[in-house]
Amino acid sequence: MEDQDLVARFHTFGLDPLFNGGIEQDLMDSKNYKFYLMQAGIGLPDRDYYTTDDDRSKEIRAEYVKHVAKMFELMGIDAKTAKKMQKL
Repeated sequence: MEDQDLVARFHTFGLDPLFNGGIEQDLMDSKNYKFYLMQAGIGLPDRDYYTTDDDRSKEIRAEYVKHVAKMFELMGIDAKTAKKMQKL
């Protein structure tokens, strides 16, 4: 599956892997609405989960990778492909 196909598929499930967008009240004029395009966030609560190198952080990251693979499988992606996608 190509990267752009995967991003499109995620969006069909309501997931926002790289970006999201929507109509929101204008931040400068509350009487109007604008379309805003925003970058997506990270999966774990903050960057320290990705950068800290202690044993607990490594364990959390390993479990998170398993979680992401399971989410791929629940989306209908076969286990072999899901395992491969963990490394992306």
